[in-house]
Amino acid sequence: MTLFLENTDSINNYIHISNKIRNIPLFFIHFLPIMNVKNIDNDYQLIETEVVNDNKTTNVKMKGETKREIKYKIINYDKNINQDELCSYVFVEANFAKSIYHIFYSSSLLHKHDMSFVLGNSPFVGYQNNLPILHDFSHSFSFQDMDSLKPFFPRQFIQNIHTCSMNTYISIDVFIITYLLHHNIEHVEAEELDKIVNDYTKDREKIDKKSTTHIVSYFCGYKSKQVIEYLFQFKYTWVYYSLCYYFVLHYPELLEHFSLYKIFYSYIHSTFTQRVCKDNDDILSTIHKQLFEGI
Repeated sequence: MTLFLENTDSINNYIHISNKIRNIPLFFIHFLPIMNVKNIDNDYQLIETEVVNDNKTTNVKMKGETKREIKYKIINYDKNINQDELCSYVFVEANFAKSIYHIFYSSSLLHKHDMSFVLGNSPFVGYQNNLPILHDFSHSFSFQDMDSLKPFFPRQFIQNIHTCSMNTYISIDVFIITYLLHHNIEHVEAEELDKIVNDYTKDREKIDKKSTTHIVSYFCGYKSKQVIEYLFQFKYTWVYYSLCYYFVLHYPELLEHFSLYKIFYSYIHSTFTQRVCKDNDDILSTIHKQLFEGI
């Protein structure tokens, strides 16, 4: 499938992470990366670029003025996206157990390569073996490349979810980091924490305001830099938080059927340290035991 898109920071992030994903063995079972890109100028002409092969991925090297000429990109996937039919045959009782485990396992593979998935409006697409694969890495994280944080935590993350659906499933951690970065807060005080909790929980019906207030109260009086550094300790729990919230929100009955609802609901209301404690440290194993080992 081929798409014609405007040249944006988010699509460039998708391309960058796609290059890294293509180095993961059997990536096509788990992810839908962008495979090829063509750069187009304002007159819809192809921009000539120098392509250098480093034996792992294909990099495009351009001078600064050439980059500024790029107005559009033609991106190509190696398979057609089957978003419309995804939920009709994947997230049903007969296929739910292996589908949900596959999603969490795919996320763990990204962690092994120092990346993390951020769920967008259409985070999964169908695959020929009836398993969902992760799709749209526009705002996902490649932690090795985050010299400056602000571009990776766009203001949209803290906008109203009814006007910006891309932030619906982000963790409280990501919300706090984004809020502090874009409000230029030096010290975190109780008033700011109240505002953060109110904004985060206002349209997230499954997130309990009282427990969230308790979780973030720890940060009162600390410098924003300290808070952000602290939250980055838990960066590999961010996607698990988002996935748990996604399924609690959209598939509570199926979670109940497979005895996962309490596990997922508890995870999104855990403190930061509880997420990495002995019981929660490997939620992938917990899900596997619950689904396939009868524990």
